[in-house]
Amino acid sequence: MSAAAAPSGPRLRVLLPVLLAVSFPFVSHAGAVLGAPAVQWLALQLLVSAALFPGLIELRAGVWLIWLLMGAALAALSFAGGGMYALYLPPLAIPGALMWFFGRSLASGRTPLITQVARASRGGVLPDELAAYTRRLTQFWTGLFAVMLLAALLLALSGRHALWSWVTNFLNSAI
Repeated sequence: MSAAAAPSGPRLRVLLPVLLAVSFPFVSHAGAVLGAPAVQWLALQLLVSAALFPGLIELRAGVWLIWLLMGAALAALSFAGGGMYALYLPPLAIPGALMWFFGRSLASGRTPLITQVARASRGGVLPDELAAYTRRLTQFWTGLFAVMLLAALLLALSGRHALWSWVTNFLNSAI
C-alpha cells in the first residue's frame, strides 16, 4: 500500500477505534463458543482499547498505565476462569444504561428524550400529535432496551454460551 493510501492522522483517529469496537462482537463470539481464555481476554482488551483510544493515541502515560493494568487484570480474570463472566457485562451494561437514559425522561414532569430531540430539530415547536408520537417512541425504545437486557441476563444465566453470544453480539447489535 502506498503512503498516500494508508490511513493517517484524523482518519486513523476515527477508523481505528471503530475497527476495535466492530471486531469486539466477533472475537467475543469466538471466546464464548470456544471457551478459550486467551480469546476472551482479547475480546475484553479490544473493548478497553476502543474506550481508551483517544488517550492511547495521544500517548498519555496515565492512560497507557490504565490500559496495561486493565490488560493484566483481564488476563488474570480470563485465565482464572472468569473471562466468560466478564464478557457478560457489556451486553448487560449497555442496554441497561440506554434503558435508564431513555426511561428516566419518561418520568412525571420530564420531557421524553425523543421529544427533546424533535423539538430541538424543529426550533422548539412540536404539534401535539407529534409530541404524543415521540413520547410513544421513547417508551418503545425504553421497552426494547429492557427486553435486550432481560434476554442477555436470562441467556447468561442459562449457560448456553453460543445462543447468548448470537443474541447479544449479533442480534442486539443489529438493532
